[in-house]
Amino acid sequence: MADVAVVVPLMRPENLERLTTSFEATNDGTANLHVIADETEPTTYAEKVNHAYRTTTEPWLLLVGDDVE
Repeated sequence: MADVAVVVPLMRPENLERLTTSFEATNDGTANLHVIADETEPTTYAEKVNHAYRTTTEPWLLLVGDDVE
């Protein structure tokens, strides 16, 4: 079971492929990637962060921007 929820409030959909490729290449199984996309509710950055906080179950949460590698 993963200990870390890596939360990405996606504001720029064009970054998604690069972000997921980077995550998959470097994750050793200790983290789960949670992307809150523009097509879903909520729609603002803050709403997406709050949604992720309420719905993740991992004991640790890492909030990153959609431009992280």
